Amino acid sequence: MNPGIYLNLPGADYRAIPALSNSGIGDLLVSPLTYWHRHINPLPPRNEGTDATIFGDAVHCRLLTPDLFPMLYATALRKEDYPTALVTMDDLRTFCEVNGLKVSAKKKDDLVERIKMAGFSPTIWDDEVSRHAFDNQGKTFLCADEIAALDEISEIVEGDETLAETLSGGYPEVSIVIEEPDTKRLLKCRQDYVKTERTVDVKTLTIPRKKSFEDAYRNALLYEDYLRQGAFYTLVRRVAAMQLAAGEIKVHGDADPAWVDGFSRCLNPRFEFLFIESSAPFNRELVEITEYDLGAQQNLYWMRSERTIHEAIHRYDECWSRFGELPWSPPVERKRLHDSDIPQIS
Repeated sequence: MNPGIYLNLPGADYRAIPALSNSGIGDLLVSPLTYWHRHINPLPPRNEGTDATIFGDAVHCRLLTPDLFPMLYATALRKEDYPTALVTMDDLRTFCEVNGLKVSAKKKDDLVERIKMAGFSPTIWDDEVSRHAFDNQGKTFLCADEIAALDEISEIVEGDETLAETLSGGYPEVSIVIEEPDTKRLLKCRQDYVKTERTVDVKTLTIPRKKSFEDAYRNALLYEDYLRQGAFYTLVRRVAAMQLAAGEIKVHGDADPAWVDGFSRCLNPRFEFLFIESSAPFNRELVEITEYDLGAQQNLYWMRSERTIHEAIHRYDECWSRFGELPWSPPVERKRLHDSDIPQIS
């Protein structure tokens, strides 16, 4: 895919772009072979989301692309909503016995067929599940409590003047692909919400027991590498703005010309995280991270993030040059351990 700014690019298409992303930097820092295994390997591992990531994705969709939400998500069936449904083999046998039908059978399907052939039409749980799955093919199922939580989160954001303004006037899920000026390697990022003057990234947090919400999001900024993400996204956006202004790339999709012009002119965009607690009472905080603090002093967290990003980009370039699509693993060498290798005791 050519460098550019893409609106409405499907997530699968974005993930397939062979370029270095922030999550890819995280894998590369583990080891080059880890990056190759997860991003270049012709038989990559399956990436099955956890309950937390699935709910986080649902929050993104509900807040950023609400029109798509009913097309991508559905409420899972609950047995308690079907109190008379025949669920187990014993339920089916009891129904047959009460209605004078033969009760012996090896499989549930045999009993179900017998009941239907006799002209009965009770609610059968397996049939309801199959019908629901057919009616909602391709959708992700969320439990009723999760849907209720999403409703409340949406109401909170829409009802807060600052948050409502933060997530309006721009475009959601903007995919940006650039050619890094020094190495000429492709970099990519998918920014949650892009306004002409700032990028907003939505994060859901589960708060550990007895930990403050403030401690939770600060720990996430550090230990989940969100600080590096903000610096990386800002770097990619700055380069994209310059390349867009120079006519080297273009915006793909139906974008407002005023937004395109504003994006190309903004070389120092702001970057904010909207942290939302994933369960009641749904604490939230809007946190801006910046390259410079008050005055001209560069923030240490930004400086360290930039250094890490720079080193990762050049390691990425070196690995591509040395190994190409072969596994990114040099021959094993013997190493001697020194005290300085263990910071905790040096």
